[in-house]
Amino acid sequence: MRTGIEPRRRAAPRTTLPSRAILGALPSHILLGVTPSYLSVFGMPALAGVALDNSIVLVGYVNQRRAAGRTLREAALEAGARRFRPILLTSATTLAGLAPLMLAKSLQAQFLIPTAVSLGFGIVLGTVITLLLVLCALRVADDVGATWRGLTAQQYQIKLNIHGALNTAIERPV
Repeated sequence: MRTGIEPRRRAAPRTTLPSRAILGALPSHILLGVTPSYLSVFGMPALAGVALDNSIVLVGYVNQRRAAGRTLREAALEAGARRFRPILLTSATTLAGLAPLMLAKSLQAQFLIPTAVSLGFGIVLGTVITLLLVLCALRVADDVGATWRGLTAQQYQIKLNIHGALNTAIERPV
């Protein structure tokens, strides 16, 4: 059963997940004056889940357009335009839902604030990276795959030529 994501494109959504968590979470702690703690790390898996969902939405739409006969370039441009709003809304609503917790001053909320900061600001950076880097990673993967297939075909043709020349030399008496 096919999953809808072609093999060489499966890695594209996962290419940037670790960097999203770290690059979005750590500077946000400094910006808000929140001390990073082990609780900050708890926001990173949640961040990875939301960022991966956004990436899958984007790649899924690219695959739909490719199945409809579009080139990868056309499909990537259309996916960026058509999926911009759903991805942005997912991230904005998550950040808006976490904002009261991040700004809370009560003693009971203090242990959850680092988790909310990691998740909230990581999603902001993750959204930007998703909209820019995932589509670029798809294009690069396609270019690398095409180059590899071309090199493999040339090597195969060279082997066939050498094999043909050897067979011809063996068949002809000297």
